[in-house]
Amino acid sequence: MASLKAHHPDAPPLILQWPLLYANKVLVGQGTLLTVSQREWQVAGTMPVQRGMALKVWISPAHRDDSLYVREARVLWAGANEFGLELRHVDLPDHQWLISFFRECGHSIRWLDV
Repeated sequence: MASLKAHHPDAPPLILQWPLLYANKVLVGQGTLLTVSQREWQVAGTMPVQRGMALKVWISPAHRDDSLYVREARVLWAGANEFGLELRHVDLPDHQWLISFFRECGHSIRWLDV
C-alpha cells in the first residue's frame, strides 16, 4: 500500500471528468473527479461531506476496465456540492497506474511513496 503526497505545489491542476463512488460507515455518494492538483483532488458529489472526514473512493477512469481503489482519502474542505480530497492510502498497482497515467499525459504531478 502506498501513501500519495504531492511534490510540486505550483503545478497547474489536471482537468478530468472521471466518475467515482465515495463512502464511509454513514454515507454513500456518487460524484465526478474534476481536477487533480498538487494539493488536492477536487470532486463534485451527490452526498455532502465534512472537513476531516475519512472516505473510501472508487474512481472509474475512461482509460481502465476496472476502478481505482483509494483505501483512505481525507476531506480537506467541503462546499455545497464540491469538496477537496487528500489521498492517503492507495494499493500499489493503482498507485503505479496513476503515476504512469500522469507521466503519459505530460503532467508534472509527482507522487512520492511515504
